[in-house]
Amino acid sequence: MKELNRRTFAKAALATSLVAAPRARAASRPDPFDYRGADRQKLLEDGARREGRLMFYSALIPNLGLRAIVNGFKKKYPFVAIESWRGTEIAITQKMLAELRAGTPVGDALEGSELAPLFLKSGLLQKFTSPELEKIPPQYRDKSGQSAATRFSYYGTAYNTKLVPTGTQPKTFQDLLDPKWKNRMAWRVGSTSGAHMFVANIMLTMGDAAANAYLQRLAVQNIVAFNGAANALIDRVVAGEYAITLTTAQHLPIIAATKGAPVAAYPLQPMPSAVASIMIPKGTKNPHAAMLFVDYVLSAEGQTVLRDGQYFPTNSEVQPLKELWPVSPRLAGLKENFISDEVLYETQAKVESLFKKYFG
Repeated sequence: MKELNRRTFAKAALATSLVAAPRARAASRPDPFDYRGADRQKLLEDGARREGRLMFYSALIPNLGLRAIVNGFKKKYPFVAIESWRGTEIAITQKMLAELRAGTPVGDALEGSELAPLFLKSGLLQKFTSPELEKIPPQYRDKSGQSAATRFSYYGTAYNTKLVPTGTQPKTFQDLLDPKWKNRMAWRVGSTSGAHMFVANIMLTMGDAAANAYLQRLAVQNIVAFNGAANALIDRVVAGEYAITLTTAQHLPIIAATKGAPVAAYPLQPMPSAVASIMIPKGTKNPHAAMLFVDYVLSAEGQTVLRDGQYFPTNSEVQPLKELWPVSPRLAGLKENFISDEVLYETQAKVESLFKKYFG
């Protein structure tokens, strides 16, 4: 798959589902994905000891969250030999589809901010439950039971403070239409968390007619289409190549600023938000270890590890780092537009059409 979108993924997933059947579990053993007994923890640990292994595919940045969450789990459960593979959400999807198509799944758990919108309708995910799900606010839970929110992403602008002194940056979506920003802005393409998220937010908050009118005016600004990683785009803003990026996960410029970079985050309201999710593919070879890992990632202990890696935790018992409070809707009193995985999936075709119409 050279380019992965809803249509190409659906075709690949359908072909994969015909050959990737879940492995049968012994009928005498409780189902680790849906067991709710008082001895659940013992059941999972005993099963994980027998399995002994776990492979985790994630889009977490290695030195911010991935190594920390893997090492934390390894320390807590040393009898599970956990390995990880880091890639973009598209790379993870392609890798997992290839494994499932071959009937030899290697990945036991998948995590990323753009995986669930693709996988939820594929028939390739294992439904599961966890007592830790109760600690995620209800509005952020996946009703299908195929994924669980691991971290929040809040999106807004970032600007170079040398080129755009603080106080002069765009503060509303209408401010982005000022002619002085023409040829000075960029956004990330090829990802649902970049230009796609921006357009989806405009469409969902303004309505079709107003969104069309707004995007038509925004197109005149000649926004640069950046095809690369989110943190790479922040690096370009820091370097002064672009004065402003229209939509980026807000923790990225804040992290860069704490290291002395001339960049600042500014959320335009309503600020779009989404969640990264953890999933288990059907046919996993290590179901008990996979569920033990899911419980750990969602627990206050695992969420604290992610929090310390400068991510926004979804567990209501864990607060984000204080330097991130100004871009947390709940803590800063910002108006939020939560765009769930299902909404992202359902609106993808319409958003793609709008983007192509006005931005090519």
